[in-house]
Amino acid sequence: MSAPPTGRGLLAGAARLGHYRYLELTCAAVLGRAAVAGTPRFAGFLSGAAGAHAWRAGLFEQCLPVSVGLPDAATLTVSPGAALDDALDALGNLGDLELVSALVTALYPAMLAAWQGDVAACSPVSDAPLRRVLRRASDDLAAVAAEGAALTPRTWSGPPPALAALANSDALFA
Repeated sequence: MSAPPTGRGLLAGAARLGHYRYLELTCAAVLGRAAVAGTPRFAGFLSGAAGAHAWRAGLFEQCLPVSVGLPDAATLTVSPGAALDDALDALGNLGDLELVSALVTALYPAMLAAWQGDVAACSPVSDAPLRRVLRRASDDLAAVAAEGAALTPRTWSGPPPALAALANSDALFA
């Protein structure tokens, strides 16, 4: 597989991909639980979004470097920090409308910004497979975000303070 985004070094780039995978797996679990407990209006979206998160986690796992002496996928799939964990815990405690609104106005834009920044940092030649995966993940997430946005009112004022970390891609994946 391709090395992680250039300019970070192999292990730092692999750690970042592990953070992406962790976020995707955690979101899949949070949204899956919310879909089961949610209202019919949002259950279909939440279930589909959970599946999309799990699919993207698989994409990121395939991009992790594999070699003797390098950490394995399980070792790399860790949280980037307590701020993200706290925000994801808070996300799981929201009602359906607030959850979907927080996803489409805070978390998903931050994820897209992080991935698009990594695409820009990748070498077009040596990182071509990773660039392709990041673009596919971005396209899929943008489609999921559009589906969620169609379910939310345009007047939503944004996530509560407990979720502020979700809107900052630098804080999410530092």
